[in-house]
Formats: sequence, structure tokens, C-alpha cells
Amino acid sequence: MKSILYLGIMMLSCITHRVCYAQGENNVWMFGQNYSLDFNQNPPLLRDDVYLNGTPYGSTSQSPMPITLNKYNYGQAVCDENGNILFMVKSYVFTSGMPAPSIFDRDEVPIEGTEFLMANDFQHCRPVVIPHPGNTKQYYIFYVRNGGLIYCLFDLSLNNGRGDIVPGYKNILHFAYNNIVSGKLVSVQGCDGVWLITRHRIHNQYLSFKIDINGLASSPVTSEVGQMLPDSYYGDIFDLVASPNGKMLATVVNNGNLNNLVGGTELYDFEKCSGKVKNARFLDPGSSFSYGVGFSPDNSKLYVAYSEYNASYAWMSSENREHKLYQFDLSLGNIADIENSKTLIFTNPTINAWEPFCPLNTPMIGTMRIGPDGKLYMTNGAKQVCPSTGGMALAIHAINNPNIQGLACNPSINQIYNSQNGMSNAFILSRVNFPTEIIKASAGLPDTVVNDKFELDVCFKADTSLKVPAGVGCIEWSTGQTDTSIIVIQPGVYWVRYVKDCTVYIDTFDVDFTLMPQIDYVQYGCPGYITLNAGYIGGKSFELELYNSLGGKIYGGGNQSLHQVFNLDEGQYTLKIKSAGADCDTTIEVELKEYPLPDIAITPTFAEITYGAEVLLKAEGAMTYIWSPAGSLNTRTSNEVIARPEEDTRYSVVGINDYGCRDTTYALVKVNYNKNIRVPSAFTPNGDGLNDLFQILGGAYTVRKFEVYNRYAQIVYRDNGNNTGWDGRYNGKNCDAGVYYYIIQVDFPDGTNTLLKGDLSLIR
Repeated sequence: MKSILYLGIMMLSCITHRVCYAQGENNVWMFGQNYSLDFNQNPPLLRDDVYLNGTPYGSTSQSPMPITLNKYNYGQAVCDENGNILFMVKSYVFTSGMPAPSIFDRDEVPIEGTEFLMANDFQHCRPVVIPHPGNTKQYYIFYVRNGGLIYCLFDLSLNNGRGDIVPGYKNILHFAYNNIVSGKLVSVQGCDGVWLITRHRIHNQYLSFKIDINGLASSPVTSEVGQMLPDSYYGDIFDLVASPNGKMLATVVNNGNLNNLVGGTELYDFEKCSGKVKNARFLDPGSSFSYGVGFSPDNSKLYVAYSEYNASYAWMSSENREHKLYQFDLSLGNIADIENSKTLIFTNPTINAWEPFCPLNTPMIGTMRIGPDGKLYMTNGAKQVCPSTGGMALAIHAINNPNIQGLACNPSINQIYNSQNGMSNAFILSRVNFPTEIIKASAGLPDTVVNDKFELDVCFKADTSLKVPAGVGCIEWSTGQTDTSIIVIQPGVYWVRYVKDCTVYIDTFDVDFTLMPQIDYVQYGCPGYITLNAGYIGGKSFELELYNSLGGKIYGGGNQSLHQVFNLDEGQYTLKIKSAGADCDTTIEVELKEYPLPDIAITPTFAEITYGAEVLLKAEGAMTYIWSPAGSLNTRTSNEVIARPEEDTRYSVVGINDYGCRDTTYALVKVNYNKNIRVPSAFTPNGDGLNDLFQILGGAYTVRKFEVYNRYAQIVYRDNGNNTGWDGRYNGKNCDAGVYYYIIQVDFPDGTNTLLKGDLSLIR
């Protein structure tokens, strides 16, 4: 749906610009040497301009008209909407060797004081007449003198209705001398006026001068465009034309061995709203002397005139060689396809031209122009017939169906001719060219269409592209950019103004972003313990479903800002994500990869020690270590530990590498408890330091019971638990020598025990 704001009166679209505003203004084509083509007749009638106004010259003889009447090369008849002549412009007129008036009234009477400036290059420039968009009685008349853009402002209301140049607006230099290619002037209807477009003579530029209700703009719109060097475009014989819809321009560039550059046809896009010439592309490069070009009424076909080499006429200049007309199908779009559509339409017929010898000569094809009847017309360039051979003089070719592809366009050679008069040899150029088309500004201001606002929710992206439709111009974004698309990264309201077919459109975008949760597409972890992280604490909440590579669902979590799934293996996982509170969902793939594990080794992996001894255990292959059990170790976090187990112990060490991954290995330490206990059968407590005590010898044990009895079964010694031994005394007195009896019970570290009994001899 669109809401539309209308400014001015809505007009129906036109198939071509002629349908809308040409009407009868272009019904009379007046061109050099007194010839005119009158479309007020059906079919159009070729005749001289004097005859056009009811005063036919001479008889039907083929003698040329006097030089005083036809000594000019280009002309322009300006008509009203009904096809009635209002005034005429003749670009190059002399009377008795002196410049004469260049503007004539409706009766072809010269208007005194309207002489144009003369120059060497003026004779090559057709005048361009543009009605003043702000004054229906006034007309701008442009021409080029010595590379300078000159204009006069002509007003039909002056001089008692005959018309005259507005005082102060005669032969005004609007753009400096030596800067304009004189043969390359074309006018195009703009969106709110008319553009006069020309090629710069020095720089790689096209200049577009705007004429609107306020008059002629003081400065042109400059377009840096063109694939050839500036000198390649210079040459008044080569055309610059506009398509009927005003959206394309075409010019022909002669090869001429200039700077070793090829010739051909160059196409451009024209932006009617801004006057910019854009997108130069070269068609059929290397073509031999292409010089004329024209569009079909529906803008789909391009016709190009060539001068091609012919061995039979190798001695002739390129202007006089065989001339052919080719058609190209622009609707194909691609330049290569367009070039492949090249079709020969006709070859300009050879005629007898030069008196008195009348050699064979193929003349140049004149400028191409679409008539009010939709046909494409061009002159065959013949000057005059030899009086001795008879036949026609100047003739006009026609393409009857120029919109149709190939020879079905129905070319007609010399379809129109007039044998009443001839053309003076002395003052004819190599081409006989039709006048330029009179282009009027469109009525009213451009319409403005305001489209409904686009509500744009950008799902799971940090930026988005906003675009204008294809084929639009004069683009202006709220950001100040002028590109066909912009990238935005912030939420907000953006608008763009653009023009299509001279209607102004305004689009508005209300952009909101739902950012993708923070998820790394490749995540790492230790084998078997990889943790998948999606989102972060404090972020936007979202739902998450996790699937393994086999499609099995292994996790489903509701709206939360951080989802973590632990103890996963390496592999591909699919995440289905749905935003909370927004219509955004997507599926992504995440790859989980394993870090390398440490390779841990212990030296030794097995040791056997006697009870109470120790052993050194050493680990390697990691950055940090954790040993256990730690009770019998001197430390638990070093790569080297001292183990003093009291029983068989299996030690483990966990090694951690740079990635935090762990590996575990083990070492076994066995303990020998030494249960070989010896009890002496006699001792001599005489103080000599030898065998003075009765005590248990060897082994690792704990005394639970140690008692010595005399022969009367009296206890004379009881161990206090420190196994210091009996010194042969009882209550501080030496016991008598003799036989005694002992009972000893000991416990070993492995939990076993033994009971020892026997006789003991005390010797003194």
C-alpha cells in the first residue's frame, strides 16, 4: 500500500517524449540548402522552404537555386503546436559577402539585426532551439562559435509580432571559447525543465546546461565520463543524440588512427533529474569510421552509420567510401549480446554526383531523426544529379518500423525525394543533416509519492542494507549519502528520496535490530569435557535447542541470556535459536574441537621399600601437577615428591597442560614390614657395655606386652612401651643369676601380631 501526495496535475505516462510534448512543434524539418521535410502532409513532403511558404522556386527543372537563397548549411523551422511556422533560423547566411540576418519570420522575411557571430567552425554546428519554460513567447537559440557556447533569446511578442532578439541577449557567450565540441549539442527534457548537453573539447566531461522557468543556469552540471581521450570526441561530423525517453545518450567516436585508439559507439545513461551523464560503455570497438547514430522510437534499437573500406574505392577518403547502416538490439542489455545483434540494414546507394565527370560515389548518410509518424528518417547525402543523366537530387531514406529487430524494420531506400531543385556543389558539406528536435519542458512540477513506512526487523545481524529500486536517480539518503544502497548499524528511522520517470518518491525505513547471541562458531575444550557456550550473562534472552551430528536433541533451554552445555565430545552441532520477544529465529552450525591432552609419565612406576624408608617419585609431561594421596608425601603440587608410605600405596598424579586439559597416571609403592624378630636366650648385665640388656632385636613392631618372671612367677620387669629392655634389676637391685621366663607380644604395621614365650638366663 502507498499513500500518495500529489503536487501538480497527474499526467499519463508517454511511450515517447514526442507523444507528450512534440505535437506539431516539430512538423517542419528545415535544413541546409533550402530543403524542408513537411510532416503537415501525409506522407511527408520534401521541398524547399520557399516553396513551403507558397512561393515555389522556378520550374521543375533540376537547376540549383541561386546562392543568395540557399547559402547556408543548417536551418531550423520553429512551429506552433498545430505545425504552423512561427519563425526560422538559418545558421550561416551571407549576402554580397557580408553576414546577413540569421532569423526569419513566419513568412521567411529576414529580421534585421539578428546576424549570428561567424566563425570557422560555425558552419558545422546546427542551431538548437529550446522554448523558454517560463515564457511561452521566448526561445533560446544556441550555437557554437570557435568552441564557445553562444545563445540568443528570441521573443515572438517583439517587433509587432514578427519576433526579435530580446535586447541585451544577442550572441551571448555562455561558456568560454575553445571548450565545446561544436557538433555535439543535444537537448533532453528534464524533470522540471530542459537540459542542453554538450561535450567538453579539452576535458573528459559532458556539460549539461539547465533551462527552467527561471531561465538558463549560469553554470553547467559536469559529468566526468567517457572511455576515450578527450581528443577522440572532437570532430563536428560525429553525432551526439538522445533516446526518445531521454534516459540514454549515444555518440560515435572515429578511430582515425588518433593516439592508436579504436573508434566505435559510446552509450551513456542520462539522469534527467540531475543532468548527470553516467555509465559509459563502448559498443563495437574498432569499427571502421562510424559517424552517425540514432535510436528507435521505443528506445530498444540503435542504428549506426559506417563508412567501410572497399578495395574498389581505396583511393577515396573515408567520407566517400561505401556507407552502411547497422542495427543493434539494446534490449539485450549486455554489451557482448548487443554487439552480436549487429545487423546490416542497408547500404547507401551509389549515385552520380560530381559534374562534369560524374564518377561513382557513395555519399554519407545524414543525421537520423524520428518523425512524428514514428519512422526513422535520414538523408542519403547526395548533392545533385548530373544534368546529362537525369534522376533525383537529394533523397531521404526511411526505416518504416524502426522498433522491430533486423530487416523486419522495413528499410526503404530513397523513399522521399524532390526533383524540383538541386543543391549547390560549392557550399555543401560531406553530410546533409536534419535539424535538431525542439524539446519543450514538461507541464507542471514533478509528482511526489510518499510510500508507507517500511517496518524492518533485522534478525541476528549487526548491520543491514537499505536499497532503492533499480533504475532510479537523484538519490538522497537521510545520512547524506547518494548511493543506491547504504549500510546501517544503528536502530532508527531512515529515509531516502529518489526520482523515477520524473516522479519523486520518498521511502522511510524504521529499522530495529535483534542481535545474534554471542556464539563462537568454533569452540574448544578438553576431550570429553567440551563446554558449549551460547550468549553471555547480562545479554538478551533467547531460546536454544542443541542437536548432535545425528540429529538427536541433547539440550533444550528456555529464555535465558547464557546457555551452557557441558561434557560434550568433538564434532558438529546444530543450534536452533529463537529470540525472546521478537520474531527472529535461525539455525547455525557450531563445531566443537578438542585440545590436546598432556602425556604424563612417572618415574618409577613401581617401588618396594622397607617399612619406614622413603622413595623419590618424579612426573613429567605437563605444566602443573596434583598428587594423591598426599598424607605420605612431602608435597602434592611439585613434579617431584618424596613418598614415605607405611603401607602399600598407589599414588596418582594429575597433570594439567597449557589448555587446562588433564591426564592421570599412577605409581605403586610396596612396603616390606620385616617380621624377623629375635629374642636372646641370655644376657650379662655387668656394665661392660656388651649384652647388658635383654631386649627384642630387629623388625618393625609395636610392643603390646613385654614381661619377665622369676622362678617364683613374680614379675621382675614390665616394658613401659619404649622397648628399652631389662637391665637385670628389680626395684633397683640386681637380680640373682639364674633362669627367668618371658612373655612378649608385638603388633606389626600390617595389622598382624605375634606372642613370644621362653626361658632367659641371667649371667653375672
